Amino acid sequence: MWPIIDLAAIARRIRALIAGEDRGDLAATARRLGVDLWALKRSIDLRFPRPSVAVMASIAREYAIDPLWLLYGAAGHAIAAGRDGERHHGLLLALVQASGQ
Repeated sequence: MWPIIDLAAIARRIRALIAGEDRGDLAATARRLGVDLWALKRSIDLRFPRPSVAVMASIAREYAIDPLWLLYGAAGHAIAAGRDGERHHGLLLALVQASGQ
């Protein structure tokens, strides 16, 4: 069984990754990531975060991180054991790759 996705935790991980980048200019960060500024702002909102797939995919690509870490806070192999876990991990990586610019 997969852990519950915690949107606030995803937002914290995104904020931690982009902290100090682009001199704190979110518009510059959005341009660098190739995402809409409002999507980035919604993804890292302190009160009601709503991370978008496009932002998460761009973050995973730009920072070369495991997408499952971004979602769950642990590496894919620590979350998913067995054939189903590998299938889900592969699907998520395919989603990240398909969302490329």
